[in-house]
Amino acid sequence: MKTSFIEALHADAPAPDRADKMRLYSWLIGDWEMDAFMHSDEGVVQRGRGEIHFGWVLEGRAIQDTWILPGAFYGTTLRVYDPNLDAWHILWSDPVRPYYSRQIGRARGKDIVQEGRNDAGEATRWTFTDISPDSFRWLGEVSTDDGATWSLQTEFEARRVPGVQTRKSIPMLDHVSIGVRDLERARRFYDAALEPLGYSRLSAGVASLGYGHDLVSLWVNTAERPVPPDETSGLHFCFGAPSRQSVDAFHTAAVAAGGRDNGGPGLRPEYGPAYYAAYVIDPDGYRIEAYCGRAD
Repeated sequence: MKTSFIEALHADAPAPDRADKMRLYSWLIGDWEMDAFMHSDEGVVQRGRGEIHFGWVLEGRAIQDTWILPGAFYGTTLRVYDPNLDAWHILWSDPVRPYYSRQIGRARGKDIVQEGRNDAGEATRWTFTDISPDSFRWLGEVSTDDGATWSLQTEFEARRVPGVQTRKSIPMLDHVSIGVRDLERARRFYDAALEPLGYSRLSAGVASLGYGHDLVSLWVNTAERPVPPDETSGLHFCFGAPSRQSVDAFHTAAVAAGGRDNGGPGLRPEYGPAYYAAYVIDPDGYRIEAYCGRAD
């Protein structure tokens, strides 16, 4: 049983069954500051500075955020991915003004566009654009002629706020890089093997792939001289798993995608009473593990 409301609401990662689809908004996870520009119908622009915070909720099946502009609004959005629509339900609530909105969000080119209607029946369009890992612009528009013309009401320029880290909170390893001969073969394998664990391909280049949750933690690069396979070297990479079921799914997917079984899912009491893991050798000979330390 969860011990508090925050623990019941909060999640550490996207749900494994839809982790890849959650990437549309997952890059927003974290804290942001923004410069706000509010446009009136008379052409007057009111400026302000606010903050935004994004986090995983509801077992990783949704993202919730809080947008704060002192003197203007203090609201929250629930963003829920719908596999049946292959789109997102966007539910905004601001009890300060008050203002409530429901939209559907999808990718449009390099942008994210959310469309709906306000209480007056007017078409609304909210857009994330000029997106980079550490900045974005957000545009709030309204149309009184069913989308023939649009009027800009609100514009935010947001910048990511780096997390405050102490020495104890800094991970010992920032990332791991491995070399492979066939990048496409490695892509097929790691796309399939890591998806059940909640990790996805966050970067794809001509000679490299990057995998992780919010940030890349595993780089897979083409190399002229990859490390020679040696099952007796003791070298292996361990990926954290959110549940024992995800360890099982990792093993099944990895073997089906060209990996070789190196120890099926199960408890390893020699490592700890709740140590549940599975081992596979990837197509290039690297020994990888998925591990869950919680009793489901």
